[in-house]
Amino acid sequence: MSFSGTHRNVLDKKGRLVIPSAFRKSNTDDVLNRPFWVTPEKEGCLIVRPDHEWHRYKSAVKRLQVPLKEKREYLRALNGTTERITLLQQSRMMIAPRLRTWVVGSDEYENLEVVILGEDEHFEIMHPDAFEGDLGLIEKLREYSSKWDDVISEEYL
Repeated sequence: MSFSGTHRNVLDKKGRLVIPSAFRKSNTDDVLNRPFWVTPEKEGCLIVRPDHEWHRYKSAVKRLQVPLKEKREYLRALNGTTERITLLQQSRMMIAPRLRTWVVGSDEYENLEVVILGEDEHFEIMHPDAFEGDLGLIEKLREYSSKWDDVISEEYL
């Protein structure tokens, strides 16, 4: 399972979005034919997790060593805002209206270009205005690789 690269696609008026062909090519039918879970994220984007990754993420949250009340509140919010979806024909996903509003800012739009950013085990959908662009990603890569170069080298070697 792998999602990588930056892609642009159109979110149509009905909330349908075709997943990038690169994502389809780099994943098996077992991943693509199972549910995906879409969650709003604090930066104004949507995180789309394949079924296996969603369950792995929820298990990790449940194992967190935090106060029980905080964990319950987080899980309640997480489960209450997450939508289960399956791919439609032509590798399209239907984004629920309340989740579209999270990315778009309103439910008044015609076909809207969105950015789809691969994040290895999941991907993000965001409004183009929220995307820092390829140069922004390259700057972040430079910034963090200069900070973490020694640590990454030790782990990698």
